[in-house]
Amino acid sequence: MKLLLTGDIHLGRASSGLGQASPRIDGTAASAWQRIVDLAIRHRVAAVVVSGDLVDAGNRYFEASTPLERGVRRLSEGQIEVIAVTGNHDHRTTSDLFARLAAKGLMVRVLGGGRKWQAHEIERGDERLRLVGWSFGSEVERTDPLETLAESLLRGSAAPTIGVVHGDLDNPSSRYAPLSRRRLQGTPLSGWLLGHIHARQLDTTAGVPWILYPGSPQALDPGEPGDHGVWLVEIDGERIGQPSFVPLSTVLYASLDLAVDGVSDVDGMRVAADRGLHEVASELPECVKAVVVDGALTGASDAWSSAREVCAELLRGDPLLGPGVEIIVRKMLDRVGPCLPLESLAEGSGIASALARAVRALERPVDLPVPAEFAPLVEKIMAQVRARPLHGQVRVGEEFRPLQLTEADARPMAATAARRLLGAMLRDSGHLVVTSNAQGVVR
Repeated sequence: MKLLLTGDIHLGRASSGLGQASPRIDGTAASAWQRIVDLAIRHRVAAVVVSGDLVDAGNRYFEASTPLERGVRRLSEGQIEVIAVTGNHDHRTTSDLFARLAAKGLMVRVLGGGRKWQAHEIERGDERLRLVGWSFGSEVERTDPLETLAESLLRGSAAPTIGVVHGDLDNPSSRYAPLSRRRLQGTPLSGWLLGHIHARQLDTTAGVPWILYPGSPQALDPGEPGDHGVWLVEIDGERIGQPSFVPLSTVLYASLDLAVDGVSDVDGMRVAADRGLHEVASELPECVKAVVVDGALTGASDAWSSAREVCAELLRGDPLLGPGVEIIVRKMLDRVGPCLPLESLAEGSGIASALARAVRALERPVDLPVPAEFAPLVEKIMAQVRARPLHGQVRVGEEFRPLQLTEADARPMAATAARRLLGAMLRDSGHLVVTSNAQGVVR
C-alpha cells in the first residue's frame, strides 16, 4: 500500500514574482493540485493525506471549490481517499467543502474536528494503516495539541500508525499550535506528517518516528527557495517506510551570487552574469518551467563601477531563456568592489590600514563573528548602510519598487561599501597606482 503525503497546498494562491512570464507559466496551486491527483492515480496510492491549509483562506472558497471537486472526483473514481486535517488558513473552509463533497458520495474526510484527536483506518486487501489526526478549531491555537492526545488512541490498534497535525515545531511561543519534537518522538507511532512550514523538512532520527514537513507542493513565494513537491510512502505489512520526495512545482526560487571576480570590463561582467544564471537553470527537475532569481553581483573587479548598470539590465530585461525554462530576475544587488591588496594594506598603520582590516572582517562568512577589535568600526559602517535603504529595486508584478535591505543583505553590502571607500581613498591620495585582476600595487 502507498500513500501520497502533502500539505500547505493553499488553493487560491499562485507563485509570485513571475512578472512578464506569468501568462506563460502556470504557477497556480490549483494546477499543482491536479498534478498531485495525476501522480496519486499513476502510483495507485490508497490515500492522499493533507496536513492542513489545503485552501488558502476563507475568502478563497469559490476559487478552491471547482478545482478541488474536479480532483477529488477523479481520485474517488480510482478508489483513492482524500484525508485532511485543517490548519490556521482553512480551519473552516476545508471542513465545509469536504462536507459538500461527501454528500455527493466522494471519498473525503477531515480528521480531528472540534480539536479532538481522531483515528481512521485504511484497508487495502490484507494491509491496514491507521491515521491519527487533529484539526485547528480557530485561526490561532496557542497550546500543543499533543497535550490532549490520549494514550489509548496511540495504542488502540495493531496497524502501523502515522500522526497528522498542523503546527509549529520547536517554537513554544507560536500562535499556531506549538509542537514539541520531544513529544512527537516519544510516541509509539511510525511517523508524523506536519503542516504549516512551506519548506520541506524530513527528520529521520534513528529509533523514533520520522517527522515530515512536506512543504508546499507549489513554490509560492521567493522566501521558499529550493525544490517543492510531494512525498510517497510505502506500507509493507506492519512496517511503514521513510517518505520519498517527488518534485512537482513549476516554479523554483533561487538565491544566487554571481561572481565577477577578475572581470576587466562591462562586457566581461555581462558574460559572467549570464553564465551564472544559466548554470542555475541547467540541472533542474523536469517539472520546473521558471526560475525566479534573487541575486547579487559579487566579487572584486576593475570594472566594478559598471556593476550597477549590469544589475539594472538584468532586472529590467525580458526573462532569459534557459534550457527548457525561463529565468526571471526579480532582485539583483550590486556587491562588486575594486581589486585591492588587502593583505599588504592591513599590515600597516593609519586609516587606510584600519579600513583594510575592517573590509577583511566584513568579508568573512556571515556565520563567523567579527573580531572584537574591529567591531566598533564595522558597526559604524553597518549603521551607514542601514541608513541608506535604497540600494536597488525589486520587481513586483510589472512594477519596480525600492528595495529595502534585510539584515542578511546589510553585512555584504557594508563590505562592498567599505571596499569602495578604501579604493577611493587610495586613488585620491595617489597611493593606488595600478590595479589588475588579482592585485593592486601600492606605494
